[in-house]
Amino acid sequence: MDYDKLIAPAAKAMRPSGIRKFFDLAAEMPECISLGVGEPDFKTPWAVREAGIESLEHGRTRYTSNAGLKELRAEISRYLERRMNLRYDPMRQILVTVGGSEAIDMCIRTLVQPGDEVIIPEPCFVCYEPITTLSGGVPVHVACRQEDEFRLRAEALKAAMAQREADFDAVLEEKRAAAAKEAEAFAQQQCDAETEAAARKRAQTEADCKAMLARTQQEIQQRRAAFDRRASELLDGYHSTEFLPEERAK
Repeated sequence: MDYDKLIAPAAKAMRPSGIRKFFDLAAEMPECISLGVGEPDFKTPWAVREAGIESLEHGRTRYTSNAGLKELRAEISRYLERRMNLRYDPMRQILVTVGGSEAIDMCIRTLVQPGDEVIIPEPCFVCYEPITTLSGGVPVHVACRQEDEFRLRAEALKAAMAQREADFDAVLEEKRAAAAKEAEAFAQQQCDAETEAAARKRAQTEADCKAMLARTQQEIQQRRAAFDRRASELLDGYHSTEFLPEERAK
């Protein structure tokens, strides 16, 4: 059995991650500091590791709420307010994920509908395009230049949107032309069908008239023949009748 045929087309069209290729190469080079997957060049601080160990020692190994621990969400809310002056309700507006990729994936899948265009500034995180594609969206890449410090400029965004609008107008005009052509062809088909139906009806009417005329002529001939036979019978009877006595006396 060819299991490759079972793979969905959208998944089959996905390109391998270039970041992962560099990550695998860097893993074989001890002197190399790999920044490809977003890891720093130092170990996770001991306070974080110790908290993880303590959590395991206390048996905190079961599933939590899908949104994350309430205590953690509350602390995240306080952190955002303390450091960035942002206020979010920890029970309704904060969601804990296992990493940035899951958060990005959830956001795109939640917001993007089939056919939606998603503008992706480049260079970009490798997962933006495949997640957009798997969500049914259409990736629109916008290149960021080195002279702009790889920041997305308003001009580039407007140009991309203008180009997409022009492409959309062209597609729309093409669809309108195709619809008009299809409507014209349908109208022509209807006209041809009506003409053909009228021709068939006319031919049927002519055939009915001819049949009626033939029946009438046959009926006339039959009546004429019957009349001739009757007249002949009467004449024959008249000539064969003997004269009456008074006529014979004369």
